[in-house]
Amino acid sequence: VLGATLAGLGIYSPGASQAGVMVASIEELRTFIDSRRPFDIASRDPAELRRWFEAKVDFTPPRPPVLSDLDLAGGRLCFFLDRRIAAYMYLADGRVISLYVMRQAGLRTPGGEPARLAGRQVLVGELAGFHGAFWRSDELAFALIADLPRDHLLDLTSRLIPAV
Repeated sequence: VLGATLAGLGIYSPGASQAGVMVASIEELRTFIDSRRPFDIASRDPAELRRWFEAKVDFTPPRPPVLSDLDLAGGRLCFFLDRRIAAYMYLADGRVISLYVMRQAGLRTPGGEPARLAGRQVLVGELAGFHGAFWRSDELAFALIADLPRDHLLDLTSRLIPAV
């Protein structure tokens, strides 16, 4: 009864999917980096990564985009926001960058500063030195997360949006 009351008031929402896409994505990447775990699959081949995720998530994952200044390094299967999420992992300037791909159904719009990049509405946030950009496309939602300066992350986002 208490949970239903708090959910009705918006104080507590059932499931982590309501905790906030931006915060959950940033915290997930920070935890992964701190754990020093390896990627679930190490591959630079976009087709191989897409195939690896196809049987593991409940949506059709796009091919991971490739940019000349990002090194595609592999992928991780994540579970947060009450769903399985594909995480395409990149390396740039010695930093780990994650492009999270998930079903958008049931996700609330995250907080963040609105921006318009590559013709899409993007929400930009920051937490503990990490920056994130969130956008939607068809039935999917994307979150690009990295400990990069905001302007660098926005530049990457503007170039990744047309590629997914």
